[in-house]
Amino acid sequence: MERVIRRVAFVLLGFVLSFSLSFLPSAATLSLRRARTYQTVSYETVRTTLVDIFQAAATLQEALRGVSDAERKEILSRPEIKRAISALQYGLSLGSTTLRNQVALLAQSKGIRANPELNIGIFQGPMETFDILGNIFMYEGEGVVYYQKGTASTDSFKPFRERYGAKILEFDPADIDSLDSAVFLQSAAGKTPRFIYLNGKGLSEEQGRQIYKLAQIYNLLIIEDITNSGSGDYLLSRNDSEGRVVAIGNFDHYLGEGNPLSYAIAGQEIMRLMEIAMGGLSLHPNAFIQPIVSQILAEKMGILPTTKAHTDFTIAEGEAVKVLLSEVDSRFKPSIIREILKWVSGNLIRMGGGVPAEEFFPYQEITDIIENLTPQEWQAAINGSPEINLRLRQVFARWLETKGIQATADEVLVTNGSQQALDLLGRWVGEEGVIFAESPTYVGLITAVSPYRSNIQHRDLRTQEGLNKLEQEIETSGLEGKRIVLYVTPNFGNPPAGNMWTLEERRNLLEFAKKMRAKGYDLHIVEDDPYGELNYTGKKITDIKELDTEGLVIYFASNSKIFSPGMRVGYIVADKWVLYDFAGLMDEVGSFVPALPQLIIAKFIESGQLDRHIQFLIQEYSKRARAMENALEEYMSRVEGLSWTRAEGGLFITLTVPTEWNLDLMGLLKEEAVKGTVEVTDASGEKVSVAFNYVPGVAFSVDGTSNNKIRLCFSTEPEARIKLGIQALAELIKRHMPQ
Repeated sequence: MERVIRRVAFVLLGFVLSFSLSFLPSAATLSLRRARTYQTVSYETVRTTLVDIFQAAATLQEALRGVSDAERKEILSRPEIKRAISALQYGLSLGSTTLRNQVALLAQSKGIRANPELNIGIFQGPMETFDILGNIFMYEGEGVVYYQKGTASTDSFKPFRERYGAKILEFDPADIDSLDSAVFLQSAAGKTPRFIYLNGKGLSEEQGRQIYKLAQIYNLLIIEDITNSGSGDYLLSRNDSEGRVVAIGNFDHYLGEGNPLSYAIAGQEIMRLMEIAMGGLSLHPNAFIQPIVSQILAEKMGILPTTKAHTDFTIAEGEAVKVLLSEVDSRFKPSIIREILKWVSGNLIRMGGGVPAEEFFPYQEITDIIENLTPQEWQAAINGSPEINLRLRQVFARWLETKGIQATADEVLVTNGSQQALDLLGRWVGEEGVIFAESPTYVGLITAVSPYRSNIQHRDLRTQEGLNKLEQEIETSGLEGKRIVLYVTPNFGNPPAGNMWTLEERRNLLEFAKKMRAKGYDLHIVEDDPYGELNYTGKKITDIKELDTEGLVIYFASNSKIFSPGMRVGYIVADKWVLYDFAGLMDEVGSFVPALPQLIIAKFIESGQLDRHIQFLIQEYSKRARAMENALEEYMSRVEGLSWTRAEGGLFITLTVPTEWNLDLMGLLKEEAVKGTVEVTDASGEKVSVAFNYVPGVAFSVDGTSNNKIRLCFSTEPEARIKLGIQALAELIKRHMPQ
């Protein structure tokens, strides 16, 4: 009876809490808080760290060009150039292995079991970590988060509240019975309690044990912020027997809130889902920030990157937690490319990625920019000053004008790489709308929109016949009032789609969009253009956005392929009302792009160095493209039925095998290619076993229509290694083709 009375009383308390939580901070208040940072590392320390990283790489850069395989491998393994590469290159993983190892050492010093190989992830700030957890466990809505009384700020809960509609309720650890009643009542009301948040301070051992027991009863997960915990604090993450505690921390006090970076420690299955969701949500940790934090951890806290953390244990979830995970696991499928890149090892010839070559990064130019930043610019970057973002948007607008695209700074939105733009697209379209894309299409589109159950359908968007069929389909499919997107990558086939779109095809698509809009359909073209600058034809490209006078085209662009993927800076160009929607979606999770990379990119473009760098890349990559084409001609032309595209630009060539061969291209990759079981005779007449990779076409469609294609990247390897890789691929295909 007493328990029932207590629970009824808690209902009344819930009304009081709900009323008080309606007075949450405004966006303006959050912006002001973000500007008031608490940096403990001087800008001079950060500057020196960055200069050391990139100056050392610049010194070694020339040695990378024109050397033997063995010499190149030795140079790339040196710490002084590995740090620069990790800062600029894009790692599709849970973050830098070095930084994860240091986080493990930090956690182990607090008595927390942490294995850098299994259960640690680096993320883009606490809010985006919560966005990932919300996407996994609260996607259906009706979630509830209970947070510990005395928590300094609830700002980080914004994703739970605004994106996933969760209730955020305070509890007092001194009154566990009230928390018990609250969870019971919310469950009875049809809500789904998911998380108990602990701020890492002030819990007694008895309180901690009671909270953990309550989490067991209701099968809740516990989020515990260990950032500022001390040796005297009772931490549930130290005593987690079932893998239901997610320990989190952040590095804001190193680089300011303007350059967020955080970490999480969880059971290995939860971390697996977090990694997949991070890829889908496009919240990749900023690689440019990670080596800075790693260096500061070494210098200020003595956590050396050379010290190996203990890895002689596993962190597995208990049976009850596994039941909870099984409820959400079916929605998450890992990116094929992410999985393939995990298989990279040894002397593997890399034809499976899509990233710039290590030897072609502008290390010296970046060093010069960093050395010449003023103290005022450093302070603005650390504080995340809005002026830096405005400056970059103005720079992008002027850059677009040189391409023929007219846009003001107000029509440009800076994103965490073009992948976040795709994430925003998925949320914008939602479950009700539809995305029509070519087959093959960009794998990043598929992974980015899948968490939102956006409907992707493959259609012919390049021919008039295909557009006529699509018109009939739209008019008979009940799509009135629903958002319709035509997603295309017309410049140099980001997907393995082959040749560039003609001007007529671009105009026809735009006219189709005008026609359907005139009929009242909410139809938009999304033109994704990450490779347009890498044009080897010498001819000017007319983008669809350049032809658009009615705001029908939403244009996605990125600096990842022409400057630095690790800096995670992309942008969207669209009419203001569309950008208002996209900016609002970013704001739901408090997402913003780190300020320091924005400032460096703005200066790089303003100085004219990007123009010169693009011309350099065109010169070098076109050589590698021709080397791959020549190798395909030499080793594949005698195999009847094989065909491939010509590299007019970008980073890829597509190889197509006959559908009737029924080759399991993913299976051949995993079982033979990356393991180095293919033996060929090299240029010196020696028999060698070659390990190599590629991306099977299964990654580029949702209906299996691209399963007989292979995407080959020519940017990351020198010409001699490209030839050897294609020779090995030809041998692999011959080995398994029908006789």
